[in-house]
Amino acid sequence: MKRILYVLANEPTGGVGIFVRDFTTHFDDRVHVDFLIYTEQRDSVFQKAIRKQGTKIYYLPELTMKAYLKLLRLTDEFFRVHAREYDIVHLTYPGQVGMVLKPAKKYGVPYRIIHSFNTRLSDNPLKSIRNKLFIMNYKKYANVYLACSKNAGEYLYGKKMARSGQVTYIMNAINCEEYRFDEQKRREMRSELGLSDGTRLFLAAGRLEEQKNIGFAVDVFSEILKKNNDSQLIIIGDGPLKQSIQQKAADLGIAGSVVFAGFTNRLNDYFNAADLLLFPSLYEGLPITLVDAQCCGLPCVMSDTISSETVLTDLIRMNSLDDPAEKWADHCISLCRKNRRDYTDEITKKGYNISKEALRLEQLYLDLGE
Repeated sequence: MKRILYVLANEPTGGVGIFVRDFTTHFDDRVHVDFLIYTEQRDSVFQKAIRKQGTKIYYLPELTMKAYLKLLRLTDEFFRVHAREYDIVHLTYPGQVGMVLKPAKKYGVPYRIIHSFNTRLSDNPLKSIRNKLFIMNYKKYANVYLACSKNAGEYLYGKKMARSGQVTYIMNAINCEEYRFDEQKRREMRSELGLSDGTRLFLAAGRLEEQKNIGFAVDVFSEILKKNNDSQLIIIGDGPLKQSIQQKAADLGIAGSVVFAGFTNRLNDYFNAADLLLFPSLYEGLPITLVDAQCCGLPCVMSDTISSETVLTDLIRMNSLDDPAEKWADHCISLCRKNRRDYTDEITKKGYNISKEALRLEQLYLDLGE
């Protein structure tokens, strides 16, 4: 049995959390997974979803620059005590390579994975430069390199390394059966949400931080309401900008039509009920949420800053973030479909079915050291 420690830089409320939850719960008993999470939260929805029999979840304080030196010491102490319990450390946030993988190597963890999920390290240019400095020596501490897409691989490792075969690409695959469109589930979920047959339901999903640009999704929805007042927006996710986004909805006078659902394990139910997913991120690696949505036959309008690798079906429309919210609103309304269908076969053929991709990652773990 291989013993693996996943390290999460915060309490996940978006795509990385979905990846970790879905992949680790698909592994069989040939691997054992524990978690180290930098968070003050306990027994959250995410944590309950990843906890299997025998799973340990370790906690360290929230990752902030103010606490950085303290966290260096605490992380070093953690690995001094626990390093010999693990064959592999899987780091999901490259900015922690020095904090996490340095002591993991120091205290003898044989395999140290760095995993690129994004095409930028921060929304803030100065913080991006700072984080670049944090990962400059990643080859000194990591010895296994993963990425979710070609763009994410080239961003972190550079084109030469990303194309050399040194980087393993693990698709942000999904449970296709879970996200299969179901007309009966659609009716049941819309009834649960109190939606009439004529109400158009729009979704925005992701961690409520600058990268996901959910505030702009609220602007777009405000324009949608001007054209179709029988509409509702549900925002799925949580994060530091929640209060400011709620205030924006109030300032626009649309708070009554905007629902904040938080982090949920029922994303498939919301996708079945919805008519369109708004995804105006500033940057992404390859967002798993868009794969989920396409599998469920849900039309999506996404920003053209996201890799075209995300476009797996005819359900996607790419829009420029330079376009006004009104133009986005027009495209959202025009893309809504009266008849939905299942896209599971298309997603499976493109290699995004987790039943196959989880086996690839699991086999990678098992092959290390063999």
